[in-house]
Amino acid sequence: MKILVMGAGAVGGFYGSILQMAGNDVTLVARGDHLDEIKKSGLRIKSKSIGHFTSKLRAVSALNSNWNADLILFTVKGFDNRDAIELIRPAVASDTIILTLQNGIGSGDELRRSFSLSKVLLGVTYIDAHKPSPGIVVESGDDSGIVLGETEDSNPDAVTSVHKVFNSAQINARVSKMIQVEVWNKLMFICALSGMSCIVRAGFENVLDNPETRDLTIRVMREVESLAMAKGIILDSNVVQSTMDRLDDNKSTLTSSMYTDLENGNRLEIEVLNGAVSKYASEIGLKTPVNDFITACLMVPHRAAIKRANRS
Repeated sequence: MKILVMGAGAVGGFYGSILQMAGNDVTLVARGDHLDEIKKSGLRIKSKSIGHFTSKLRAVSALNSNWNADLILFTVKGFDNRDAIELIRPAVASDTIILTLQNGIGSGDELRRSFSLSKVLLGVTYIDAHKPSPGIVVESGDDSGIVLGETEDSNPDAVTSVHKVFNSAQINARVSKMIQVEVWNKLMFICALSGMSCIVRAGFENVLDNPETRDLTIRVMREVESLAMAKGIILDSNVVQSTMDRLDDNKSTLTSSMYTDLENGNRLEIEVLNGAVSKYASEIGLKTPVNDFITACLMVPHRAAIKRANRS
């Protein structure tokens, strides 16, 4: 299968490399020093779950209409959506499937507005991976699986096809008939992890081991739960506790890419995470004070990073 990975960071680089090893024709869209290093030396994967190896992938900064993808993995950060959608457009043919594995909510809707509704599948992953330097991806968790599913407008054959591709590559993938629930479960998890790590400016183990910030973490998740219910998304009645259990079990190894971006002075995904909770809640008159506070504070470094980028 011809696979395009739009966003060759930790998530896209990891899955793209495994899919290439399984015999698929994989192309990465990357940029800057990361692109240069992949072209020069390959993409080095340091993985707890599958071991260390170097993947020799085709890497490009742009595409032309002479090449179409069967499957596009859309793994860019939310703030890059507009540019990324235009970058992949030449590779989208009538039978191309697009699977978004992004954090937060709203990105799938943006893709569906830009392309045929039946082309776009929603997916989530809890992979614990980061890109410490150009050309290197480190995966340090125990769960590198994917959950994907169809919405009412999606093509069920597309779900079956993508599921088969992942499983053939020994990627643990499962199909959910309630993918929106899975998306909101992940939103709750990542708003707690990323939002609280960034606002405290500490590793997540410190967040959970401090009684005051542990309580705030629970309040972040309760607000996400309330918003989901208000929007008609029926989450499990025990979802906050089960999410907290998962966070507790992995607190010593969990890393937040948004916290890494904050430390490095980069733009933040705040607008599709805690910011999305704050925005959607405000539209329906629901109070989400903890997510509002996190969003307001983190918009300061986010906008500063945008200004720096525009000056360079």
